[in-house]
Amino acid sequence: PLAQRLGAALVGGAATALAGCPFDVLKTRLMAQSASGDALYSSAFDCLFATVRTEGFFALWKGLFPVYCRQAPFNLGNYLIMEALLDILVRDPSPPR
Repeated sequence: PLAQRLGAALVGGAATALAGCPFDVLKTRLMAQSASGDALYSSAFDCLFATVRTEGFFALWKGLFPVYCRQAPFNLGNYLIMEALLDILVRDPSPPR
């Protein structure tokens, strides 16, 4: 059913956002230091440890809601298209028209 697929896609988007948000935070901080010319961090690990040390563990998930709002529609479209293609190509025993 469509509702089950919709729910699965939204839960998948949440899982993707939760797993990927710390990497986005670190990437953004490293890119911001490069743009300003000031070297605050010597490496990604230094950025990770400095962020956790100064702002706490959950600072790695700053901006989680915007990341989810970006990821959920992508997962929804991707999952629904994949399911539709599987229905057409694999699960439908009728010959093509």
